[in-house]
Amino acid sequence: MSSIQNIKINGKFYELPATPVSNQRTYSGSVYRLQVEAKDMAIKIYRTEKEYEEEEQDEWFPSQKDMEKFIELSDEVRPILLSNMMVFDSKDHYIGCGSYYINEIKGNTQDIIFNLSCSKFFADIFALRDQIPYVSKNHIELDDWYMGNLKYGTIDRSPDTEKLYCFDDSNYCISKDSVDMVTNFNYCCLNGLALNILGCYFQKHHYLKEEYRDFLYVVKRYSNYFEFLEKESRGYSTLDEFLKDRVKKIYNR
Repeated sequence: MSSIQNIKINGKFYELPATPVSNQRTYSGSVYRLQVEAKDMAIKIYRTEKEYEEEEQDEWFPSQKDMEKFIELSDEVRPILLSNMMVFDSKDHYIGCGSYYINEIKGNTQDIIFNLSCSKFFADIFALRDQIPYVSKNHIELDDWYMGNLKYGTIDRSPDTEKLYCFDDSNYCISKDSVDMVTNFNYCCLNGLALNILGCYFQKHHYLKEEYRDFLYVVKRYSNYFEFLEKESRGYSTLDEFLKDRVKKIYNR
């Protein structure tokens, strides 16, 4: 990616920090933390080169038209964090986007998520789920719902409220499919998040593949994986406590 010293947001020029928030670049570009109009923002600058020969140029980020729709709806869909600003270079070329920076004040989400209370964890997950009908009605097709795009923390819009947010709309798009098709796809995306969270837990604790496979076999029998997990975990204080006990039952049966 070429070096960009000045960017333009809402008609004003800003200088990017010298380094991104992580040395590990995302699939679509690099992310910087920047104060924009007194808001703490995560600014993504899209990469300019293809990753592989067969990749279509610029397919790794939303079109400007799609991004305009995301911005229009961004205030209505939280805790799904759609971008709420576009980034341009000095020649007014669309080069990136911005959304609220999520401040993980309790630490890395992947380290703490399994020790949130079950009531808090599922309340936040269902808050994400409850936005799916609205984004689907607007033909927004979600993507990349997995642990890496899930953060527990605060944003400037709600500085006193910690919650789980799904972020990074680089692979979202405005679909031409029917609302029903988009809705079904987006609920599959939510189920995919459930499987990824379980996979991260089982991998972190080095449980046997057979135990993970057997548990997933049970989960996949239901249409809504998080609803099943919420019902099964009632009476447990945390997801960690529930999953450890569930593994023991699988292992000892």
